[in-house]
Formats: sequence, C-alpha cells, structure tokens
Amino acid sequence: MSLPRKRIFYLLLVFIPVLFFLILETGLRLFNYGGNPLLFVSTPYEASIYYGINLKVGKRYFHRSDFNPTPRKDIFLKEKPKNGFRIFVLGESTTAGFPYGNNLTFTRVLNRRLSDTFPSRRIEVVNTAMTASNSYALLDFMDEVLKYKPDGILIYTGHNEYYGALGVGSTESLGKNQFRYNLHDVLRKAKDAGVPVLIGELVSNIRDQKSFVSVLCDTFPGADEVIAEARQLEKEGHIPQARKAYYRAKDLDALRFRAPEEFNQIIRDLAHEFSISVVPMDSCFEAASPNRRLKFSFLRNSTSAGWRFARMD
Repeated sequence: MSLPRKRIFYLLLVFIPVLFFLILETGLRLFNYGGNPLLFVSTPYEASIYYGINLKVGKRYFHRSDFNPTPRKDIFLKEKPKNGFRIFVLGESTTAGFPYGNNLTFTRVLNRRLSDTFPSRRIEVVNTAMTASNSYALLDFMDEVLKYKPDGILIYTGHNEYYGALGVGSTESLGKNQFRYNLHDVLRKAKDAGVPVLIGELVSNIRDQKSFVSVLCDTFPGADEVIAEARQLEKEGHIPQARKAYYRAKDLDALRFRAPEEFNQIIRDLAHEFSISVVPMDSCFEAASPNRRLKFSFLRNSTSAGWRFARMD
C-alpha cells in the first residue's frame, strides 16, 4: 500500500468511530432521549425572563434508578442587570438546606440579608446543591455556572464523596474517590474566569453522633472503642485529649457519611494554592459549643453559621 493510501486508511480508521458517536449523540438529542440535561432552563415557561434550575438535572447521575434528587427552585434573570450581584452556591444536601423548606435555607436568608444591606443592588443567590451529589457534580456544573456571569461562588461539599453519585461506595460509581482532583479543577475554572470563591470547612457532630459501623482490626481500634475512651477523657476533664479522640473516632467510622479530617486539609491546601478564602466552619461551631470545646450541633443545622461576603464592590 502506498504512503498516501496508508494515511487515508488511518484517517478513516480514526474518523469512522468518531462519526458514529456524533451521529448517535445527534439522534439521541433530536429524540430528547433522557430529557433535557441542562442545569438551567427557562422558568416557568420558555418565553419567561427567568432561568431556573432544571428539577430533573439529577438524572445526569442517577440514570440507573428511580431516585431523582431535586435542587431548590431558585431563579435568576436571563439578562443580568447592571446593578446585579449574582452568587451561585454549590454543594450537597446540607448546602441545599435539607430538611428545611425553600424559604428557610441559608441561601434564602443570605439573599434577604444582602438585599437589605445593599438595597440598590439586584441580589441573586442561586442554590444548585442537591441531595446525594458530590464533587463530581460540582465539577460538572462549573462551565454552566460560569456561563451566567457569577460575581461569587460559595462551596460547601465533602460529606458525600464516598456514597454520593459516582463516589467509590456508590452504585453509580466510577471506581475511586476524586475529591482533591475534582475540587482542584473546580477552583481552577473559577480562577481562570476571574470569579471569587468562598469555601467552607467541613463540620459534623463528633460527640453525640455514634459511629455508623465500628470495625476492629489488627491495625486500628474500632470507632466505638475510641468514642468510649473520648467520653471517659471528657468526664475526667481532659478536654484537649477528649477532643482529639472524638475526631479520631469519627475518622475510624467504617461507614463514611462524615467527611474525614483529611478533607479539611485538602480544602485548606487548595485554598492556599488558589488564594481563596476558607470559611472557618469548624471554629464557628466549636466557639458556639459549651466551653468552646466540642461540637454538639448536628451537621444538618450547620450551613447558616459561617458564610460571609465582606465586599460587593
């Protein structure tokens, strides 16, 4: 075979599979297979002046089951006004405000407080968070979020990395945990777009929440054993040692519904790398606990404590 024919052969070898998938994707879109996959859609009708969050966007990640987590019904103007100040919020069920109704979420409270403080601005706080999502969804949302000209992004995420969609323990798994890499790419996209970010430390109930699964092995003690040790230390007044033991027990819980402390270090490391601010949620909750020593509040009540926007110029 001549050299020109070889080149044509290899080009066809590469091009035919690509063409096949392009035709397949076009056909699926034409027949609306799987519904509208966009994050934002015209709300409540096509000619509306508002975009809202697509209530079926969860189907991107839960196509194997009937479970469809729905985001909040937040809206924002299609045409951002000159006096507009738009914040997008990314996260999981805690950030979404579960189990409270729409008007009791921290994002609605933040929207009202900013509107009261800056009456000359059109404030829009758009909460894209939803149950059972994790950093994969945040990264997936970023291009669409940045398309709509945010003035700031708030992030609180990390507790669903193991069991949220595509997490290592999920039935919709990609096979490994990617918290550091996904969050790195989220922050890189925001930095490239010139959008400031606030990210919160992760908090959970380390004292009153029993371990979900305690496993004793040759290498580590069981979580229940360490919790018992922590409570005894607290009873004896050894608060710093008790605090350390409570944290260790939480990280030894074999069912990871509470983010390990390693995630907070990842958050701080990436915040330093990208020069963004970290909201000290951990310190906020400890400061509000008896004797400033241990966190008693449940994670579900955590999201209203720490977010602050210092400037709007």
